[in-house]
Parts: sequence; structure tokens; C-alpha cells
Amino acid sequence: MTTAAELAAAAAAHAPIPREGQEPPESIAAAYALQRDFTALRSARSGHGLAGYKIAFTSPAAQAAVTTGGYHSGRLLADQLLPSGSRMRLAERFSPILEVELAVRVVRPFGPEAALAQIAASTEVAAAIEVPESRFADWFGGEYPALGVTQVIGDDCLAGLVVVGDRWTPAAEADLTDATAVLRHDGAIVREGTVGLVVPDPLTVVGWLAGQLAERGEALQPGQVVSSGTWTDTIVAEPGRYVAEFSAGIGSVTIDVEA
Repeated sequence: MTTAAELAAAAAAHAPIPREGQEPPESIAAAYALQRDFTALRSARSGHGLAGYKIAFTSPAAQAAVTTGGYHSGRLLADQLLPSGSRMRLAERFSPILEVELAVRVVRPFGPEAALAQIAASTEVAAAIEVPESRFADWFGGEYPALGVTQVIGDDCLAGLVVVGDRWTPAAEADLTDATAVLRHDGAIVREGTVGLVVPDPLTVVGWLAGQLAERGEALQPGQVVSSGTWTDTIVAEPGRYVAEFSAGIGSVTIDVEA
């Protein structure tokens, strides 16, 4: 099985691990233990602490693609959260893709049993573009990862970068019921989607994360940001300017991609 040290070394040296011949973690529990150790090593090397989480497999199609029955989560360090307008060089990443997501920031603590209204009262939302990537070579299979679910989890659920818009709206004031989003590349629309792709909805998914963390003796902290699941199909990142525009007053977010 690929070790945390190997994943951390690959991340530090920007040297992808060959996917062939790698034994995946034998269980979900083992995969999360690998993720914990990997992110701890990466944090120690970078000096950046935990700043939030990402949630993966938030649609039935994504769950079916990797044969899992539910969501999974990864950890985001402070240097993985970028402001709108940031630049990203493809040569410095690991074959990244882009996803249009809702960033959810914790304003006040809430427990794993919190009702949806309490979660909404305890959070605020902003536009985001997530940039998933993997430390394994040839990891992307066209629409979904060409990796098993335990490999995905161990590799921090493919956590790369999350670019977050500068307009934060109290979640209780954002009407997400029929919210939509578009992704533009150099002005042309390349992806369109709705909040309905995140099943059942982003705030419920964040509530699931609170429960998962509680089982590990952890909790969401004020100021932490959660990337809560893609509203659109993924797209392979290419040079140019990407802008994700949301309805419901959520705003927009921009990332400039360079070769």
C-alpha cells in the first residue's frame, strides 16, 4: 500500500506516483488513517494548518463510479484556500480538473445533530471553484477518478486547491432551492449546473461532515471552510480565465490558469 510518506514526498517533489501496481488501502478506516498521516506530514512541511474540508461523491453518479454508498471527505490546509483572482500554473499541479462548488464557512459551532435551520444559521456561503488533483499519475478517467474509493480517500479525497469568492452571504438568507451556476472559460460557457447535483443539498452534506468528524473526536470550527460538492460536470483545466457565476445572489469567483 502507498504510504503517507510516499504521498507527501510526491506532493513536495511534484513527482506523481505510478498508478499501476499500487495496492489500495484495504478498508475505509485504513484509507482515512492514511489521509490523516499524509495531511499531517504535508502540514508539517508547509507550516500551514487545517483550514477546512472538501466533500466528495455528493451525487449518486459519482458514488456509483467509484462503488461507494455515500460521501467522503478530505482535509484542506490554509495554503490550499485561495482568493478569487488567483493564478494557477498547470506545470506546478497534478493534472487538475475544475469543479463549480459552494463554499460554506462556519460562523459559529454546531453539533452533529443540528437541524438544517441551525446549520443555515451557523454558516455563510460563497462562490467557489475547486481544483481536484491526485498524487497518482493518470488518475483521471474522463469523468470520474480512475482510482478506487480507498485510494481516493487516502490521497486526501483528491484535495488540490479551492478558490473562493469574496462575497459571503449568510446561508439562512441565500435561497438555494433552485440555484444555478455556470462556468465560463475565456468568456464562453463550458459548464452549466444546479444545486440539485449535490444530493440532497449542500447544507445537509455539511451536516453529514459534522457527524463524521464527531465520530473521530473532531468538530467543525468557526472560520473553517467546506467545499460542499460540485454543481456541474468536471472539466480538465486548460490555460485561460475561468469564472464561475452563481444565481441567488451568491456571486462569482475567478481563477486564471497558466501553462
